Amino acid sequence: MAVRLSIALGASPESWMGHQVSYDLWQVEKHKSELGVHVLNVA
Repeated sequence: MAVRLSIALGASPESWMGHQVSYDLWQVEKHKSELGVHVLNVA
């Protein structure tokens, strides 16, 4: 998809991938309390 956006709209595929990663992380940060992940205590 990033390559298609690059061809259609300009900007590099890496730029489009960067936008997607930023969005994905933003979404996870908003809902991280729902993930059910617990801290591991490592000795």
